Amino acid sequence: MGSLGRALSKGSIRCLTTAAAARESAEGSLFQRLTALAGTDGSAGVELNKWLEEGKSVKKWEIERFIKRLRGYKRFKHALQLSEWMDTKDMKLSRGDYAVRIDLLAKTQGVDSAEKYFHSLPKAKRNWATYGALLNCYCVNKMTEKAESLFGKMKEEKFACTSLVYNNIMTLYLKIDQPQRVPPLVQEMKGKGLKLDIVSYNLLMNSYAAMNDVEGAEKVVEEMKGEGKAGGWSTYSNLAAIYVKAGLFEKAESTLKEVEKTEGTKSREVFQFLMSLYAGTGNAAEVYRIWDALKSAFPKSTNLSHLVMLQSLVRLGDISGARVFFDEWESKCLHYDFRLTNVMISVYLNRNMINEAESIFEGAKKKGGIPTVRTMEIFMDYHMKNAQFDFVLKFLDEAITKSYSNNWKMSVEKFQPLKKYFEENGNVDGAEELYEKFKKTNSLEAAVYDSLLRTYIAAGRTEPTMRQRIEADKVEVNPEMEKLLEKVCPL
Repeated sequence: MGSLGRALSKGSIRCLTTAAAARESAEGSLFQRLTALAGTDGSAGVELNKWLEEGKSVKKWEIERFIKRLRGYKRFKHALQLSEWMDTKDMKLSRGDYAVRIDLLAKTQGVDSAEKYFHSLPKAKRNWATYGALLNCYCVNKMTEKAESLFGKMKEEKFACTSLVYNNIMTLYLKIDQPQRVPPLVQEMKGKGLKLDIVSYNLLMNSYAAMNDVEGAEKVVEEMKGEGKAGGWSTYSNLAAIYVKAGLFEKAESTLKEVEKTEGTKSREVFQFLMSLYAGTGNAAEVYRIWDALKSAFPKSTNLSHLVMLQSLVRLGDISGARVFFDEWESKCLHYDFRLTNVMISVYLNRNMINEAESIFEGAKKKGGIPTVRTMEIFMDYHMKNAQFDFVLKFLDEAITKSYSNNWKMSVEKFQPLKKYFEENGNVDGAEELYEKFKKTNSLEAAVYDSLLRTYIAAGRTEPTMRQRIEADKVEVNPEMEKLLEKVCPL
C-alpha cells in the first residue's frame, strides 16, 4: 500500500499533511470542481483523488451530500462515480447508499445493470430499501411484469410495509392506463393497517379521475378530511385539476378559492399552481390577478414563475399576450432560462410559423441563452412531422452533444418515420448512422436492429458480423428478427 493508501480510513478519508489543509472544508471548492466536470470526460473519482493528494480531506457524509446535489441537477453519471468511489475506499455503505446506487445505475447504464448490482449484493443487503429502489426502477420504466413480480416477492419478505412501495405500483398503473387497479391496492393497504400518505390519497383521487368518476374523487377528499389529512393546498389543487379535466369549471374555481384561503398562498408554488389551473378554466382575468398577487407577495419573481405565467397565457390561447410577456421577461431577466424560449418556439412551430420560431431561437442565443436538449427535441418533432430528415439529423446531433451529462435517451417510437424512410430507400449508411446514435445514447432496442436489418434487405446487402454485433449489444433476438438475420447474415 502506498502513502496515499495508508492515509485512507473508513468513514472519513484524509491525506495527512498540514493541520490547516486537513481542516479545509470540502463543501465549497470541491463541489465546484465536481460541477465543472459537466459536459466533459472528467471523472468525479479522479477529481476526489486529486483533492486528497493536495492534502485535503472529505468525509463520507459530504460525499453523500454531493451525490444528492448532483442527482438534483440530473448529473447522474458523476453521482454514480462518487458512489463507486466510496466502494474503492472501503467505506461502510448504508442501506440508503446501496439504494441510491441502484437508482443511479438504472439512470446511467439501464435497468439491467441495476438488476445485476441488486442480485450481486449479499442477502443481508437486499432489504426493504434496495428492493424498493429496484421496484422504483421497474415502475419508472413501465416494466409491469417485473414490477409485479418483485412486488410479490417484497410481500413474501415482509418488505411491502410502507406507503412508498404501494405508491410506486399505483403510479405505474396510472402510467399504463390501468387506473381501475389502484382502488383495490388502497384497500389492501388499509387491510394491512398501512397508513395512506398524501401521495397515496392523491393517486387514488387521480385513479377515479382517470375513470371519469368525479364523485369517487370527491369521496376521497371527504375521507381525507375525516383522517385529518385534507385542508392542505395540494389536496384542493389536485381536486381542482380533476374538475378542470372533467370540464367542471365552476367547481374548479370554487375549489381554487379554497386553495387561496390556505396557508399555502404564502409560497410561490401555490401561486404557480393557481395560475395554471385558472388558465385551465379559461379565466384570463383570474390568471392575471394571481400573477399580480404573486408579484406583490414576491417582488423578485423567479424564472419559474415567469415560465408558469407564460404557459398559462399559451393555454388561454393568448399568443400575442404571451409574446409581449416573453419579450418583457427577456429584456429584464438576470439569468436566461431557455425553458421560456422553448415555450415560444413550440407555439410557433405548432402553427407552422418556422421563421418566427427560428427568429426566437437565434435571438435567444445572441442574448446568451443556452439551448437545451428539449429545444432540439422540439425542432426535431417539427421536422420529423414534415419529413425534413436532414434537419432532424442536424438537431439530433445537437441533442446528443447536449445530453452528455444528463443521459438523455432517444425514443425508438419517435424516430419511426426516419427509420421507415431509410428502409424504403435502402439507405444503409443512413440506417447505420442512426443505429450509432441510438447506441451512443444507450437507447438500443430490438426495434432498432429490426429496422437496420430491413434496410440491409431493401438494399440487397449482407453484413457478416451482424450476429456478433447484436450479441455484443446484448439485444435479444426474437423469431421475427431471426428471419431477417437469415437474409442479412446467413449461418
